[in-house]
Amino acid sequence: TPITARVLGVTLSFEVAWSSELDGPFVRELDISINGQDFVAIKCSDDVRSATISRLIMEHPIFGEEDIDGWKAIARNAFADRFFADEGSAVISLAGTKHAIPDWRYGLEFGEVWRELADSEKGNQLTIAAMLNCIVCGSLEALGRELAGLRYIGPLRDIPGRARRAQGSSAAWGAGLAAWDLAVADNAVRSATNIWLDHEHLGLGYTLVSQPVVEVSEQSLNDSSVASEPLDRYKRLLLRDTSRQVDVYPHDVGIGVSQLMPVVIGALAREASILAVEQPELHIHPRLQIALGDLFVHAAKQRKTLLLETHSEHLMLRLLRRIRETNEAEESSEYSLTAHDLQVLY
Repeated sequence: TPITARVLGVTLSFEVAWSSELDGPFVRELDISINGQDFVAIKCSDDVRSATISRLIMEHPIFGEEDIDGWKAIARNAFADRFFADEGSAVISLAGTKHAIPDWRYGLEFGEVWRELADSEKGNQLTIAAMLNCIVCGSLEALGRELAGLRYIGPLRDIPGRARRAQGSSAAWGAGLAAWDLAVADNAVRSATNIWLDHEHLGLGYTLVSQPVVEVSEQSLNDSSVASEPLDRYKRLLLRDTSRQVDVYPHDVGIGVSQLMPVVIGALAREASILAVEQPELHIHPRLQIALGDLFVHAAKQRKTLLLETHSEHLMLRLLRRIRETNEAEESSEYSLTAHDLQVLY
């Protein structure tokens, strides 16, 4: 439509507050800006029982200079007078919405805000509702798709046990176990990780190996009726010592290796379009912290967004060095990084 064609960028801002009623956090206000200018805001009551559209700017440039007056007339005709004001403030109640984030899957459900009109004259109400649904729910849906690829790895990563089986759940990413599980199931991730584990990059001296396992119970060995039942088959992940060609469990190696592995796998996993890591440098040598910087640059060049909380000077200096080298180089390299690619908050 002409309106959506004029949308170049959408910014969603969330105000989070604490609710004594819920005994937990809630989103008090959602502000949506289009092309850098405020457009609509949804605000939740302090008791978390109702939500309203508290701002609606019908003079926004997305309507086009020639159409602004027409859209203002549509809004004025659609809403009852007491719900809409010229300066953009509004109190348009939303039914079925408590937090300031409506469920985009079902669309906005308006309360008793419409002007009393004959059925043949309700076209403006349908038009304004469709426009708001497109912008509000469409923006939330797009954000939801982006956040579906968010994977968070905490500062203390669990080491998979000897008998662990891959769970296939993204909930275990925080403790790092989902990364190990992914490396068991996904050959491409395991191969990419092994490339980065070799001497040209991290140089850990280990590679990942997926080992098929067949479990046979003691009862099946002694009871012929049980022996005919299907065998229990699964795969487990081992680390292969490249110098000795010996396979070992993650528990059998230094803590630094086991803490680093989920970070490396997460940086290379295609499903993790947004990777958030706390203290990726934990328990590893400064040389590896420097190499991690190059891994993160590589991941960013694959259109991955990284959110890193770090205390590592070595990691930061590596990123700054790559920016300096990029500025001085005449052509891009494998680890090209510009100041626009990096944002530091301290």
